[in-house]
Amino acid sequence: MIECQNLPELPDNSLFRLASDTARGFQVFKEKLLKSGLQPLTVKGQVTGPVTAGMGIKDERGAALVYDDNLWDMLVKLLAGKARWQVEQLRQFSDYAAPIIFIDEPGIVSFGSTAFAGISRELVVDGVSELIVSIKEAGGLSGIHICANGDWEPALKSATDIISFDAYSFFDNFVLYRKQLISYLRRGGVLAWGIVPTSPPDTVENERLDTLYERWLMQLEILCSFGFSEREILHQTLIAPACGTGSLTPELALKVLTMTSNLADFIKKEFSL
Repeated sequence: MIECQNLPELPDNSLFRLASDTARGFQVFKEKLLKSGLQPLTVKGQVTGPVTAGMGIKDERGAALVYDDNLWDMLVKLLAGKARWQVEQLRQFSDYAAPIIFIDEPGIVSFGSTAFAGISRELVVDGVSELIVSIKEAGGLSGIHICANGDWEPALKSATDIISFDAYSFFDNFVLYRKQLISYLRRGGVLAWGIVPTSPPDTVENERLDTLYERWLMQLEILCSFGFSEREILHQTLIAPACGTGSLTPELALKVLTMTSNLADFIKKEFSL
């Protein structure tokens, strides 16, 4: 594993690859991009965060890997390698901006809860930081995706380029971290504003473009009250779904993606961007 990390570029069949039998969506994504001939502004990959993976994967005794120092170190390096491999695979598809790799890690705001008993802040931060470094060294942009609620300070103080958060459900808690949020934005951090709900299904069904826009406008006003102009915030904003759509029907998943695109276009038009 260490030898592979020291290579200037990981091979297609690297130990860190996303194999077609376990990550079919990634292969389909690449094939679609290759056949389409499109040159998107950027493309996005994703890797499970180390704490989330470390709590979910068990050793032969049934204990979570996060509690074994050696297995934890191996897991973090494996995930860092998978993130790097994605950067190298995806950068061929865009001449405009670096690929974005999101670390799906609700654990970074959840330590201290009963479910994460015995897991220190340092362990969480160091694990996520190692993935961020791997992504950036490969030439990618790093993001942390968190569709949970909790202590936002570690994420806001991290070196990530983008924070994706559930603004539909947890905006009020997010902005309680005013000082850290101001520092994050002042250094150029981007907010992937998860204003389009992805659950429960009836909420997705009932939401409309106009209601989401009004909700987002109120949130924008709060962030501007922290000492930023609308223009500054907008230049550091991505409009995004609150979370993934895997639990929705195909019809509702399509509605989420369509509303996200339409809302982003509407905001750009309203603010002459």
